[in-house]
Amino acid sequence: MVEHYGRGEAASTLAFIDPNWKNPIPNKTPVDFAVDFLECVHRYIKEVALPRQYGKTFLKGLQIAYVITVPAIWKDGAKALTQQAAERAGIPANKLDLVTEPEAAALYCATICNEVDLGDGDRFMVCDAGGGTVVVPTKYNY
Repeated sequence: MVEHYGRGEAASTLAFIDPNWKNPIPNKTPVDFAVDFLECVHRYIKEVALPRQYGKTFLKGLQIAYVITVPAIWKDGAKALTQQAAERAGIPANKLDLVTEPEAAALYCATICNEVDLGDGDRFMVCDAGGGTVVVPTKYNY
């Protein structure tokens, strides 16, 4: 069954969920696609984003740590493939951490989120409502 996400006429089909979907580039594995994506992100950070904000002297000695978020339900095998893709993309293994998405959201809320004014002892809740977890029925207009 193909899942649809969106509302009404704007709903789109995620083709790769269709059991009849064929990879348009048969020689590439999912890890290869992840490598391509992470290489682009890695290169952009090092060659564009950081040089826009910092000078060459500062960047020369800069140590970069990388954190990639993964779904909380992923098993160790899926995490290992993500780690492998990151390393193949040029991200050093000793500078890489994988963190579950709910943990990353909680850390963000507890430390740098400006939308709320959390203080010591305040409590908050993280609701992981992503990718297939929550589907909004199209009959409701929110």
